[in-house]
Amino acid sequence: MLDPRMVEDVIDDVLGNKKDPLRLAKDHMNQVCESRKRVERLELSLADMVEEKNRYGSLTAGTKIIEKIEEKEHLLEVAKIDAEATEKAVGKMIRRLNDKQQRDLLTYRYIANITDWRQIAEQLDISQAAAKRLHHKALANIKKIMDKKEKRRNDTEFAGIGG
Repeated sequence: MLDPRMVEDVIDDVLGNKKDPLRLAKDHMNQVCESRKRVERLELSLADMVEEKNRYGSLTAGTKIIEKIEEKEHLLEVAKIDAEATEKAVGKMIRRLNDKQQRDLLTYRYIANITDWRQIAEQLDISQAAAKRLHHKALANIKKIMDKKEKRRNDTEFAGIGG
């Protein structure tokens, strides 16, 4: 079960990074892709172990394999929860953009996991170069939105101290 606080934690990580929130936002978006790949690798590894367990007849070998399977299942569950939290946080950041084309581009790139710029450009009916420029602009706009949110947060905290 995904804890909604995990989504807020990812966004807070981005907002709390004073040096370069844009870089961290992009890192979180890339983390969605990496988390999905990790889940896929764990699922394949788990399937291989189950197949191996079915080949062994001895209880000792089977027990060791079952222990490994249970460990992999736990890692898989943790990876899925992490990927889901990160994906929700990234989706939340993307939805804050006013420009539909920018939202669509980031959704294709980080939620739909389309990494080929040619495919993204085709989906948006623009050139690859325009897609890359739009990507950069979208990330810059996310940074602006996050900077505004951080400023409001700081203003609220400052008002609470003075009041």
